[in-house]
Amino acid sequence: MATAGLSNVRDKISCVFETTVVHDTASKKRPDQPFQVVAAADRLRPDAAFLFNRDSSARPTEKLDGTCTAVREWNGRPWLWARHDRKPNKGAEKRFRAFTSGRRCTLAGGDEDAFVWNVESDFKDVPPGWTAAGSGLPDAGGHIPGWVPIDAKSRTHCWHLSTVDLEDPGVALVLQPQSDSSGLEITLMQLVDLNSCTLELIGTNVNANPYYLGSRQHPIHFLVRHGILQIDAANLRTPESLVDWFNTEMGAVEGIVWHCADESLFKLHRHHLGLKWPIKRPRLVTLPVTVNLESGVGSDILRGREFAGCKLVQSMLKLNGCSFPSLADLKIDTV
Repeated sequence: MATAGLSNVRDKISCVFETTVVHDTASKKRPDQPFQVVAAADRLRPDAAFLFNRDSSARPTEKLDGTCTAVREWNGRPWLWARHDRKPNKGAEKRFRAFTSGRRCTLAGGDEDAFVWNVESDFKDVPPGWTAAGSGLPDAGGHIPGWVPIDAKSRTHCWHLSTVDLEDPGVALVLQPQSDSSGLEITLMQLVDLNSCTLELIGTNVNANPYYLGSRQHPIHFLVRHGILQIDAANLRTPESLVDWFNTEMGAVEGIVWHCADESLFKLHRHHLGLKWPIKRPRLVTLPVTVNLESGVGSDILRGREFAGCKLVQSMLKLNGCSFPSLADLKIDTV
């Protein structure tokens, strides 16, 4: 499948429309976030206008509802990293709240009289190995996006760990489009082949499971490379067409992320347009899925390894070669 032209997530991604930060109003998407980001659907960002040109090379892709991860080097080996935003300490948070309480709305990224952070002293300590995901500067909500290597002994990372076997060579359980059909496949990929890529962790215990994966007793989680689920650009030719598109079967997605030739990214979430999410039948669960573990790593690894570090991979081995009408029909309680 084509992966050239896919970009990786670093800092927060800009919305294609001008956005306003509404302070002292909790986010509908993230209850612990004390502000909302509201998009003005009639004001396209000037630097995003080219996305709707007929000759634009930008690639629209499905935005998945999960948590961001990355594969990066750690102690000389490719390793899975979890998103970990560095947050303000109590004193800085109090000052930031006081600063924003008197200014109910501010233009995201465009406020010249913005709060001034001291990156050295205003933020909480971070776990060992933490590294900034992008610029290292706070975003509109006062968080510094970053990564932390998953800890094999930490319950915090238990669902991340369920998708990987870290025995050398490390492998990951990946969901991706099938190369010869319109369906999906579940396969294994070596972490070295995913090095420097960012991926979305989706599954039973992530964001209330909008894709109906597994069950509480038998959870299922996968990694999905960012940008791998492409959208037909012909259906997204004008900003005015977006609301109608989201109400189609193909538009039954959480959002869109455009991958650009210069590696920049733009996004649009259903919430930005006042549309509901999650929905009853997202597009991802309407597609047939096949378990084809050797597709990504070859058969030699499957024959010579027990995958003792990943029970989910062991379960998928028993289903290898099986096909299902949708992800919602994939169950591991009977294997």
